[in-house]
Amino acid sequence: MTTLNFCDLVGFATAACLSRHFCDYRQVPVGRERCKERLGVKRLKVTIAKHLLLAFALGATPVTAENFTTAAEVKPIVGAIRAQWIAVRLWEGHDLLYFTNLLSWRCGLSEISYAVNGQAPRVLQTEPCYEGEAAPNALKVADILPYVSFPPNTIQSIEVAVTYDDGTSDTATFERAAVQID
Repeated sequence: MTTLNFCDLVGFATAACLSRHFCDYRQVPVGRERCKERLGVKRLKVTIAKHLLLAFALGATPVTAENFTTAAEVKPIVGAIRAQWIAVRLWEGHDLLYFTNLLSWRCGLSEISYAVNGQAPRVLQTEPCYEGEAAPNALKVADILPYVSFPPNTIQSIEVAVTYDDGTSDTATFERAAVQID
């Protein structure tokens, strides 16, 4: 019969006290000894099966790294940063329409389109999602730039539409003054 205590099971988890006997793995990073020391945890002699059941009952599910490559992963973030999807800047005689922030979450998107001053929408050319790499959403900015150039002071309003890889979409309309950077 294998014996474990809760902190052993969770490993380098976290320690916010749910009771005086257990650690909640979701709060502050600590090691096994710190968890025992901080909470005065005594060894709980239970079988692995009972211990795993207890851990899952307390919400101790495995933590996985998210790559933010699907609509389910990026949709909450893209929604939260809606006001910062784009920026406009007058630079060296050109209006530059930046999509940098939105492009940082492009892996869960299938398309980004934009319309300037009520014109017909254009599809933004984007870098591919670099799946299989440590940072699939990273912008390499080798061949494709994160902005589109226009004649000076011509951008007044911009409508942006994003289509997620699950087929849903979201739109936002911006006035130049609201997104202009100096």
